[in-house]
Amino acid sequence: MKNLIRFILLVIIISACTKDNDSRVRFKLRSNSPVQFGSSLRVFVTSENDDDRQYVISHPANREYDGSYETDSSRGSDNGWYFTSTYDGDGNLITDSTHVTIVPAAVPCKHPVDTLTSAFSNDDLYFYSVNGGMKGTGSYKIDAYGQHSELTMDFGQKSVPTESRTYISKESSVNNTVDEVSILLRWNVISFTGVPNQLAHLEMDSTRSTLTLCDFEMTSGTTKILVNTTLEL
Repeated sequence: MKNLIRFILLVIIISACTKDNDSRVRFKLRSNSPVQFGSSLRVFVTSENDDDRQYVISHPANREYDGSYETDSSRGSDNGWYFTSTYDGDGNLITDSTHVTIVPAAVPCKHPVDTLTSAFSNDDLYFYSVNGGMKGTGSYKIDAYGQHSELTMDFGQKSVPTESRTYISKESSVNNTVDEVSILLRWNVISFTGVPNQLAHLEMDSTRSTLTLCDFEMTSGTTKILVNTTLEL
């Protein structure tokens, strides 16, 4: 009889533990990373036993989303660590994280370093000085100087780049986001502005950094030119 009572108590204890384990919140933060620049990205939560629970997802750019983050056109700012958090039944905060990798767009061309070519002129522009650094507004900037020319790139990024990345051109440098760059070219007395929504390719390795423009369209009034250059920083 005593053995039967002990057996019943053991079953009750095991059942209680099992029920407690089943009630714990078990979830994972997942994504379809790695993804190519400009392609679809999805960051989401999978839960084993709490589908109705609310989850907050923190984006690397310090934005928050409820439940999931999705975009049909991923950008460089989507690269990095994502975090999610929720509260369990006892009011304890529980978290999970996942890293998303955005693969930069492939560079479609290669050019002589620090030289700009264009069908606009038979003469190539050689830049004797190329500098990259922070500007007074707290954003990153690249300046390339030639004898009668200057190429200026104003980024919205608030720090010096540390990895390869693809940027999107914007006509004005005012309020550029971390994914955008505005490009201006002064060629003798003519000033050209980069046409919006084109790509600028930053490649970084252990020995050097290069910024490449491939058939990059620029305008000055009604005059349009295509320029190609690779700047070594």
